[in-house]
Amino acid sequence: MSIHHGISCDLCRKLNFSGRRYKCLICNDFDLCSICYDKNQNLSIQTHSIHHPMQLILTSNDYEHIYFGYIRTQRSPMSLTCPYCNQNGFSLNILIKHINEQHLISNYSIRCPICFTRQNHLVEHLHEHTENNLIIKTKTIKNLDSDEKQIKTSEKSLLEKLLDNHSNKNENNNQRYLFIHLLLTDLLDQKSVNMNVEINS
Repeated sequence: MSIHHGISCDLCRKLNFSGRRYKCLICNDFDLCSICYDKNQNLSIQTHSIHHPMQLILTSNDYEHIYFGYIRTQRSPMSLTCPYCNQNGFSLNILIKHINEQHLISNYSIRCPICFTRQNHLVEHLHEHTENNLIIKTKTIKNLDSDEKQIKTSEKSLLEKLLDNHSNKNENNNQRYLFIHLLLTDLLDQKSVNMNVEINS
């Protein structure tokens, strides 16, 4: 079972709880488990209020269950809560647009719904997350391209080895030998053409 390691609910005091976690975007350090959050109770002994915006945080297992097995990564879709009005379901870019349109004059300190650091200029800070996401995306694409090139190079090397081994058999009069030789040659020629096209494009 996937749990929130090192996190305790500030109402029931349960440590390392499973399921949904809710992080207050106003208080310095306030978390609720899903059971206490659903009770919708106010904590009169602390500064937290039921009206404070709270960001939903899912464990990896819960995320994959909700998104039908989609594994969570740094580029996974987010459902962000606005720290000003408590509306939720925003992507990063839509949240930035929402704050610019609805809360531009709000200047009190709140917590970022992504990294939970306290911010006085949230929009500027969210743009930094956007830039970081772009850097991660670019690096991922470059790594995938590099891996694909390595695979294609390995495929070509394998075909060359098979063709060399086959040529050493010296069975030129054998019809099956000729067929396999032509097949390997055609595959190797096509692989070379495809790689040259990608290099020149």
